[in-house]
Amino acid sequence: MGKEQVWQAQTQAKAGQVSLSLQSSSGKSWHFEGKNLVWRGLVAGTEGQVFAALQFQDSLWRQDSLLAQSAKQSTLIFGLDAAGNWLWDQSWSPKGSNTLYQLALGKDQLYLSGSFNDSLLWQGQCLYGPGISQAFWAKLSTEEGKLLAWETGPKSRESWGRAILPLNDQLIWAIEYRDSLILEQQLLFNNPVHTDFLLLQLDSLGQKQKVWPWQGVFSDSPRLLLAHPQKADRFMVLGHFTGLLGPKSAPPLFKTAYKYYDYFWAELDTAGQIWAKGQSNSLSNIYLQAAYWGEKGLFLGGYFQDSLQLADSTYLAQGKPYSPYLVHYEGEQMEQLTLPWAEGRLLALLPQPKGLQLAGEAAGQAKIERAAWPQAKLPFLVQIDLIMEGPRAWRAAQALDSWTLYNLRGQKVAEGKGAKIQLGPEIAAGVYSLHLQWGQNLAVERLEILEKR
Repeated sequence: MGKEQVWQAQTQAKAGQVSLSLQSSSGKSWHFEGKNLVWRGLVAGTEGQVFAALQFQDSLWRQDSLLAQSAKQSTLIFGLDAAGNWLWDQSWSPKGSNTLYQLALGKDQLYLSGSFNDSLLWQGQCLYGPGISQAFWAKLSTEEGKLLAWETGPKSRESWGRAILPLNDQLIWAIEYRDSLILEQQLLFNNPVHTDFLLLQLDSLGQKQKVWPWQGVFSDSPRLLLAHPQKADRFMVLGHFTGLLGPKSAPPLFKTAYKYYDYFWAELDTAGQIWAKGQSNSLSNIYLQAAYWGEKGLFLGGYFQDSLQLADSTYLAQGKPYSPYLVHYEGEQMEQLTLPWAEGRLLALLPQPKGLQLAGEAAGQAKIERAAWPQAKLPFLVQIDLIMEGPRAWRAAQALDSWTLYNLRGQKVAEGKGAKIQLGPEIAAGVYSLHLQWGQNLAVERLEILEKR
């Protein structure tokens, strides 16, 4: 992601510490260390800026300097300019638990959606939330990370701000809740075992304009909201569910066996009308992680277990423990599916001028089981497995054109052509960034050399 460069986020655990890295295809990198570290969001602006969020507890270190501290699990949000230089960082002080579920980028603002318990203190402002979990949203300036506005959602016993979408001068906010929720002085109930969700339309000041309650018989979870590529009043809600699901006080739109999860998607307008919908109808667990909506249609990605049914009624039956999938819809018809790895998870879809890039985790050798749009030329930006052939020698799982090795200061220390990577004894033990190039595709690997040979 980014303008004219690709940024990749990675996580590594070692000796009770977690190390996070953010590396660009131009060689720029940032590294973080601490306890209970996890990425919570990563978005790129139209001018090449990058905004990210990570969760931490105790001390958070960036490179060799102390960046933030918090006795409770907290979230750090930061911005980088187009060259990858550090612009600003902000973290809040929580009294209870808190989780950030999504970052979304508007014209000049960064939007956050998450949940917390008790209270959050941030930039001199305090937000209070009753119950076990309270949904909230916030708006920041992209230039300096200044808090412009933040609000809690409707009162509830448990609620989570799962997704938020800037739509012109409005916001579409998806809130999942359990047990009960008070909305416009009306008490909404559901079963304490499962969850329902609301779609809220807010104006630029955060004032509620419209509400669309959705309900399920057992469990549902909205994961993403997408804007229509051409029509300003259309948007899409996507997620996965089990049981029955649809707008409240209407027949269910989606059905599945109660013991399986399936993905769902529905196209709506700002008046609440549903224009299109879809699901896989496969008798297996299918989880949604990423989506892209463009002129060529809708692309959904994630991972599944056991099997996944295709449009021609055939099944892919790998999926143990997980296999990634990519589904392409035109209208409500599933057109094609690509399975790039025998085992792994697809986690992000990155639009490119002539296709998409798929980012995720892979185990085993990468291979294509089925053709993908367009003309089987979707590039893969994957965590390529490197198979050890001997001391200081590796072979990539895909044919490579070239490779380059950088140290943590961004300095080039070695390079070569072809798939075989042989490092000489002059390369000292330490942590490096290995850039692998094949065609127009690039993958960035964290390479750790434990001892000098």
